[in-house]
Amino acid sequence: MKLLNIFSNKNSRNQNFDFWNLLAIISTLVIIAPLIYIFINIFSKNSENFYHIIDNLLLDYIKNTFILVFFSAIFSSIIGYYFAYFTVFYDFKFRKIFDILFILPLAIPTYIAGYVYGELFSFTGLFKGKIDILNIYGGIFIFSVFLAPYVYIISKSYLSKISANIIENAKILGKNNTQIFFKILLPMSRIAIVSSVILVILEIINAYGVVSYFGINTFSIGIFRTWFSLGDSNSAIKLAAFLMFITFTILSIEKLFRKHKSYAYTNSKIKSIKRVKLSKTKELIILTFASIYILVGFIIPILQLIHFSILTYKEMLNYDTFSLIFKTFVITAISSLLIVIIAIIISNNTRLSKDKFSEILARISSIGYSIPGAVIAVGVLMLFITIDNFFDTYFSMSFIMLVLAYIIRFLGVGYNTINTGFSKIGLKFHESARTLGKSKTYTFFKVDFPMIKTSIFSAYILVFIEIIKELPLTLILRPFNFDTLSTITKKYVEDEMIYHSGIPSLIIVILCFLGIVYFNILNKNRRK
Repeated sequence: MKLLNIFSNKNSRNQNFDFWNLLAIISTLVIIAPLIYIFINIFSKNSENFYHIIDNLLLDYIKNTFILVFFSAIFSSIIGYYFAYFTVFYDFKFRKIFDILFILPLAIPTYIAGYVYGELFSFTGLFKGKIDILNIYGGIFIFSVFLAPYVYIISKSYLSKISANIIENAKILGKNNTQIFFKILLPMSRIAIVSSVILVILEIINAYGVVSYFGINTFSIGIFRTWFSLGDSNSAIKLAAFLMFITFTILSIEKLFRKHKSYAYTNSKIKSIKRVKLSKTKELIILTFASIYILVGFIIPILQLIHFSILTYKEMLNYDTFSLIFKTFVITAISSLLIVIIAIIISNNTRLSKDKFSEILARISSIGYSIPGAVIAVGVLMLFITIDNFFDTYFSMSFIMLVLAYIIRFLGVGYNTINTGFSKIGLKFHESARTLGKSKTYTFFKVDFPMIKTSIFSAYILVFIEIIKELPLTLILRPFNFDTLSTITKKYVEDEMIYHSGIPSLIIVILCFLGIVYFNILNKNRRK
């Protein structure tokens, strides 16, 4: 309280501006330092390994990454948009239940889904090796099914805001439902679909567990192989830089597309959509497809993980497992808290400063989510090794690296959620408090914080879920002899002890499931 009173002095206004600005600048510099390091080292001398990669492997990395991204993006968008469309415009049995169930595949990380289905179709699994799923086609199946909820969530949010007048006018002009879907709704939804597909693409580019287990050579595999198998850090950095270039190219295309494609209403009156009751035949069709999706995307993986857990619980329920859960929870909780604090600082500074410099800081600091985890990990590790060599320290053997990498990777998630909260409360109450002589910091804690605390909690939950699922970044940067739930899961699979991966995998899924449910509850309460 005394600290707040110090900042509430009128004479401290300019100092307080510097306080928020300084923290934002420092945070941004720390975040982009590893990425700058990667950029600088692009121009280092090429090794023989790098020439070998260019001549023999690079084309394979590009081809496989493109095939995974292209087909997974198409199939996930079809699945997600199909269910979003029917949920918004039609009424059918169990619609409200399916509305929640369609999101649940997100609670299962793609690498866990890959392990589950890989075992199901193995020669010792339920389907006795009848189908070979450990290939690029299996990878497309995993990514399409388990990333489709991204498209569903964003498309459903967009479609639910469309005015019913548009649909009614189209019907007056003689358009049937199929024509309305393809000629009106689908074109209007392009921006929402593209935005959601970008998230799918970023997840696929970042993936390591699935492509490693399925034997698919992608850029993530190339970076890991070059770093760990060949011990060639320079070549790994160059591959990371190449992957960054591909990622930013995709994002630039998306921004260009969004810039030239926009739809807006000419008045503020938006008529709510009245859902149409489906006929018995159509209702049966949608329920069949929805049930199959939930069965494949959630129920089967959960049942398989429970089966693994039952077979190994006597071995796995011990001190080491509980210690692993505790360590994972602690590092995830601390990292999530730091990310939310930094996101608040940068977002609050941006809205109060209202200048281009602050906006640029915010954009730079939140680019991490668009950069694959393996790329960030290489940049952070090489930067810390350089610092250790220069100052004779041992930072590269500490948790500081891992926490910093989490901050870089997931700050964008926290920033976007908190920034949305700030945009909804505006500046009216803040400026009123400032008129009464209160400082920015005092006003934030007494006025702004109570109004955006739901957004802050939501940001914390989203970041927590992302960190606890993260695999490639954690694999590279974890300290010696330290594992998390995600890394121990992969370790068991690599050691051909897939049944032992059941309990750590199930814990990850349960935590993600609870986080998603709680996030939905917070959002529903906020809308009331």
